[in-house]
Amino acid sequence: MSREMLGQLKEVGPKIDFEKAHASCLEVNDKGQAKSLNVFLLQELERFNALTSVMVKGLIQLDKAISGTVVMSQDLEIMSSNF
Repeated sequence: MSREMLGQLKEVGPKIDFEKAHASCLEVNDKGQAKSLNVFLLQELERFNALTSVMVKGLIQLDKAISGTVVMSQDLEIMSSNF
């Protein structure tokens, strides 16, 4: 199951690219400042990128631990028991 989840996360891609965002997400107000909702969106994208990165690393470690390549830590054991 960890390999299936890892495959799905890799389909999403390593990171969501801000440069490919819709033009309306990068609009500025009259003062040349980014709109508050757009700032919030970009912050959430940064958090999402960080979260998916941690998830991918954890699932890779879990897969290695299940196959016996690395020692299964307590955190990995907890993670494996929650599948």
